[in-house]
Amino acid sequence: MTGLKQTCTTLEASLTGIGGLPPEEGVYRLQNVPQVYARAAEIVRSARRNLLVDAYGIPLARIQQAVEDAASRGVTCLVHAHRDGTSVDGCEVIESCRTEIPGEWLAVMADGREYLIAVISSDEKRVYQAVWSRNPFIAPCVYQGYLNKAMFYRITLMFGAGKSREEIGKELNRLWKVYGSNDPGSEALNELLEHL
Repeated sequence: MTGLKQTCTTLEASLTGIGGLPPEEGVYRLQNVPQVYARAAEIVRSARRNLLVDAYGIPLARIQQAVEDAASRGVTCLVHAHRDGTSVDGCEVIESCRTEIPGEWLAVMADGREYLIAVISSDEKRVYQAVWSRNPFIAPCVYQGYLNKAMFYRITLMFGAGKSREEIGKELNRLWKVYGSNDPGSEALNELLEHL
């Protein structure tokens, strides 16, 4: 029995150094609309620090409750909505115009570590294109790109409303401090790059 106990102890000690599974690094295509909404809701539920959603009206309505639930658990949420009069409880909303593309746009990013980008038909029967990934190199870049897009729209609207350069600069700094400077995805990317 002591030999078996010693083997178990040795095996246990060697397994502790192995660590967890490596992150899924692929970029995966989603094939149908229910799959898109299910993955989007899963990403929203997985958010721990920040969440960024860029969406047209129909997809936003489908995941809005999950986004509001994330905000109520303390996740910092920014919603870039492509329709006027959008309100999402607990979230900062940046409104902008809808680009004329066929279908409905949805992009969801959690903690700069995972994202989904999809275009579905307006009748929600067809996926034109949809991808999801947890790639530690791509996800932070996608997050920062969508953050910059939302900030651009906010600044454009402020500029159009005649706001001063100081007001615009102050708003840029505020948005960056809240949503951009220390997202976990960028931190993870920096850590990966350090160990190459």
